[in-house]
Amino acid sequence: MSFFSKLLSFFSRSGSFVSPSNNSAGNMVPLADAAAVLHSALSARRRARAGAEENFVFSPFSILMVFAMALKGASGPTLLEMQRFLSLKHLPPVPKLSSEGHRGDAPVLELVNRIYVHDDIATNQFFLDYAKTLKEEGEKTEAKAISFEEPQIAADEINSFVAQQTRDHIKDLVTPNDVGPLTRLVLVSAMYFKAAWASPFNEYETQKGTFHGLKDGKPVDQEADIMHVTLKNSPHIMLVNNRVKAIAIPYNDDNTFMYIVQPSDFKELDTLFDSKSKEEGKLYMEDLVVQMNSDEQTAQSWGTHVQLSLPKFKLNSNTNREDLIPIFRDDLGMKTVFDSQEADFSKITGGRDLFVSSFVHAADVAVDEKGTVATSATAMGMMLRMAMRPSPTVSLDIDGPFAFQIRYSPPVDGQTMAGGPNDYIFYSGQIVSIADAH
Repeated sequence: MSFFSKLLSFFSRSGSFVSPSNNSAGNMVPLADAAAVLHSALSARRRARAGAEENFVFSPFSILMVFAMALKGASGPTLLEMQRFLSLKHLPPVPKLSSEGHRGDAPVLELVNRIYVHDDIATNQFFLDYAKTLKEEGEKTEAKAISFEEPQIAADEINSFVAQQTRDHIKDLVTPNDVGPLTRLVLVSAMYFKAAWASPFNEYETQKGTFHGLKDGKPVDQEADIMHVTLKNSPHIMLVNNRVKAIAIPYNDDNTFMYIVQPSDFKELDTLFDSKSKEEGKLYMEDLVVQMNSDEQTAQSWGTHVQLSLPKFKLNSNTNREDLIPIFRDDLGMKTVFDSQEADFSKITGGRDLFVSSFVHAADVAVDEKGTVATSATAMGMMLRMAMRPSPTVSLDIDGPFAFQIRYSPPVDGQTMAGGPNDYIFYSGQIVSIADAH
């Protein structure tokens, strides 16, 4: 089998930023395309650093949550610059996952936002109004006064909060270099996700197998722990043709899936999240999700069982911590946001005295027979400018490099919608070397 791209899609059928007061399609803002842009840029950055494809995971949803918090404080050209990437009126509501109608443990999705604010602006009326807006729009958003005079102490406090929220998965999100005496604000979002498969893999059927991976850019066969399960509940969200093998594996929640996508040509992993691929006739993730969820496609899987083989994998946060400033400034063209002279976050303090001085992210993921555990955290620091049934069976073996996303679709107007550009993307990444994913 050739190069595979495995897409864990946590937000599956139609999640997007939705007004907390009105879950209607008219209030939705497409997030999936923004997530694809981030995935493509992050992949290119890591490929350039390593000189070849490598494993990674990140959380578009966590990054976009912090971006949305900063957006609420922006004004003038800075606001317009940020809106060109993602325009929204409200912070995204945190989906409520439920195992109703399913056996097993209920899925867990916990997301908490915190604003660390320097003592000297904690009582600024503009800041109080800004914090009030974030709290009203984000049910898990709180503000905490802090001194940044001692960078190590401030970093330790922020990291302690993140470690607590991620259940000790992420312990060193920020360093003393990310904050300092001129820091006035740090926006933090921490997320923990745990969900069981609707149809768990049988641990006794897991056995050693071969993963056709990439190591230092060269094809290599690697030994892997291959899990096996037969998915019986049709219709299945899947697509199999001479260009791609793809399937959505359901979690113990009606709206939560892991998407697996394996292009026949491994080179398409590079372009799977590039929107230009659609124009060039190449595979594009969002088009695949829509096609997989189409009535025509799902109808083809009625009465079919799927024998799925999937390698276990795990990526930790130590190797998946990313400085986001080069991506947003250089790749996405947000120059003024990080410019000490041009940035305008006057809705936070009442003056044009803040700019984004640090923007970091970390994530991890573990996939086994029972389900998935994934955590993430993002921090954005703002500094004062300064002075600085018996049925046909289809076999699907996931045995090569893959990209992954976790996608979720909340119901809209009481209906679960098919996946598309409004999906929330919680986590996104790729596995090219299973030997390095343990």
